[in-house]
Amino acid sequence: MYMGYIYQSNDWPNFFVDEKRTKALNEEVLALKNFLEGILSVFANRKDTEIHALSSSIKSSWAIEGISLSDDDIRSSIVKRIGRLGKEIRTKAYYDGLVNVLFDAVENHSPLTLERILSWHEKIIERGVPIKRGRLRGGDVFIVSGGYKNREVIYEAPASELVPPMMNDFITFVNDSSYPTAVLSAVAHYYFVAIHPFEDGNGRMARLIGDYILAKDSLDLPAVYVSFEIKKKQKEYYEILNNTSLGSLDITPWVVWYLKRLVDAYVSAIDDLQRTFKVENYFEKVKNAGMNERQILFLNRVLKTDWEGPLTAKKYSMITKCHPDTANRDLKKLVEAGLIRKEIGGSKNTHYSVLLDFESAYPVHVERVIL
Repeated sequence: MYMGYIYQSNDWPNFFVDEKRTKALNEEVLALKNFLEGILSVFANRKDTEIHALSSSIKSSWAIEGISLSDDDIRSSIVKRIGRLGKEIRTKAYYDGLVNVLFDAVENHSPLTLERILSWHEKIIERGVPIKRGRLRGGDVFIVSGGYKNREVIYEAPASELVPPMMNDFITFVNDSSYPTAVLSAVAHYYFVAIHPFEDGNGRMARLIGDYILAKDSLDLPAVYVSFEIKKKQKEYYEILNNTSLGSLDITPWVVWYLKRLVDAYVSAIDDLQRTFKVENYFEKVKNAGMNERQILFLNRVLKTDWEGPLTAKKYSMITKCHPDTANRDLKKLVEAGLIRKEIGGSKNTHYSVLLDFESAYPVHVERVIL
């Protein structure tokens, strides 16, 4: 059996993808995409969803490479880019560049070119980093694992003189391929990483090109990006890429893995929208029930932030800065109004759950959120 690097195969780059193993997953991705876009078409806060998705995509893709970005700076540049505030806001040039690259990838559906790829790379690499920005690498690249004393080469990228013709073939493949969109995104992601055309930033660029391909089927800004789900399974991501780099041109296992992450991304986005709908309906009930400012403040904190731990009178008192007796009275009124429920437990362990009433036709719907 051939066990050289995949690009050394005589048939490179004629990848094989088993349609029988990917067909059902691809259809599931399409069904979820249509379901999500149906929800978004009637969703009043669609822009907020898009801002969140764009921000999560950038932050997650960089985090996979161990690079931490500022949430506030990313969001500010996105808001500036789409004119969300209707006025000029102060942002950082590097973050503006990242956001502009992602917008060019997901809004500009014109054919991919080498010039476009190089311009993206120039903007995603921060100035001052000692690597070539916006230029194909001129030397050899080795991917290693392990510590200083036991390092092991797990992948040797193609020789630098092979990179320009390989990139020309890659660009033709992306522009002319007949693969279904989701499958093409997966194959292109792997193909780009296998070439490894830059000194650094290859993973980020591969994920960006994957987003570019997926966005071609979107009439508006996409609400789903795969980087967030890849970050959750980062170890698997590197393992399957490394395993695919050796042996035959059958990259079906990688494509299956990638499509599963896309399914996860759509399910997560739908789940998030369901929760948003539920919260909006919930606060309409709060408004109609005539709750006071303390109660509204507390419910906002619980439902609109990443709340952790049980909901108790002590926490209510701390957040609203009220006396414990007042906290207990407020919570009792919330129970009577059907907005929260007192859970089973002794007086020292009294805690509550918030009930959300929104019903969804989608099977991932959660009827009650326990806090």
